[in-house]
Amino acid sequence: MGNMTSVLTPLVDRITALSSPSLIGITGRVAVGKSTFALNLAAALMAAGRSATVLNTDGYIYPTAQLEAWDLMTKKGRFQTHDLLGFLTDIETWKRGDVTSIPVYDHQVYDRLAHKVTVPPADVLIVEGLLTAHPEIAVKLDHRIFLDANEPDFVYGWFVERCLRFFPGQHQRIEDAWVNINEKTYADETSHARQHADSVVVFDRNHGIWQITHHS
Repeated sequence: MGNMTSVLTPLVDRITALSSPSLIGITGRVAVGKSTFALNLAAALMAAGRSATVLNTDGYIYPTAQLEAWDLMTKKGRFQTHDLLGFLTDIETWKRGDVTSIPVYDHQVYDRLAHKVTVPPADVLIVEGLLTAHPEIAVKLDHRIFLDANEPDFVYGWFVERCLRFFPGQHQRIEDAWVNINEKTYADETSHARQHADSVVVFDRNHGIWQITHHS
């Protein structure tokens, strides 16, 4: 983490210069490493003396039973399969300084769980997930971060590796999800966020940070 902290120092400096509480958004391709990067960023911010917590937007994907009833399972992960109003309401609750209860998604069961977890007040809330690219959310962010890889094929490999842990041997299912859901979602709803990002973080093959550029 020591080396990661030094790499993130310019980004951390930009975020700590913001007034508190501040809302940081992280988005990018599926499996690019949003959750891990968010945790590393939170640790770096805490090392710099700021309290920080992470919220994953996957918890706002509607439960599988609801998506099936609406015939939206083939579009799972797209904006329309998220509870946007619920997310925006929770964000406003957090910004008021209140303890906020948020839904949780489990990739192993491929569904939202029945229970919620609490997000405490903090100087910085790092929101990570595909939903962060939604225009109604992007305008509320104090700093927008887009994650990518210097070779797009790397992300596909990371996706397959992650999915095989949950669905051993189901290569065709994983391939179909990548082609029919992930790539279409990226092209239609997520890719545009890169040009509007305040910072772009690019990873190399080994998931190390290859480059960080700042646009603001």
